[in-house]
Amino acid sequence: MRISAALPILLAVIVLAAVAFTLVGCRTDPAPTPAPASDNATVAPSPAANTTQTAEPTPAPTPAPAADPAPEPDPPHPKATMVVEINGKQFHATPTHDESGEAFLQKLDSQPLEVTLHQYGGFEMTGALPWSLPRNDVQMTTVPGDIVLYNGNQICIFYGSNSWDYSLLAHIENSSAQEIADAMGSGDITVRIWLEWSE
Repeated sequence: MRISAALPILLAVIVLAAVAFTLVGCRTDPAPTPAPASDNATVAPSPAANTTQTAEPTPAPTPAPAADPAPEPDPPHPKATMVVEINGKQFHATPTHDESGEAFLQKLDSQPLEVTLHQYGGFEMTGALPWSLPRNDVQMTTVPGDIVLYNGNQICIFYGSNSWDYSLLAHIENSSAQEIADAMGSGDITVRIWLEWSE
């Protein structure tokens, strides 16, 4: 009777021991803790880092300002040519542009000059002017073709040479001393002087 009564208790102990053994044998190891990231680990780039930036359009170049138009050339100034007529033969002279020469040009521009000249010294023809001109006397040696002012009121045309204080008024161009002397002849002569204008 005593063995029969203890049997259920013994069976219960055996069952509990088996259950406990089973639980211990089936225990699993805890999951390993992940290792901290290494400083040398390569970090995958963010998707935004791989995004290609769109280049901004280059602005169109600013056109250069238009150049100022070239200034119009000055209109041509009329040019005065002095015509010297000696005994009907015409010569052309270039006027001098100083005070005496300009005053002479103004007189001729108003009215042609007609004057009587006579021989003097074997190298010039000289005569009185109907008006006086400002003097610009310098010591000079004349050459054939020189037209000079003497004493402010006399005009001399040279076919030779002389050294004195004169104001040069003009010079006969492209004519030799012989051509001028031949036109003058040997006696008194009438000389006409006027201006011709050209562009």
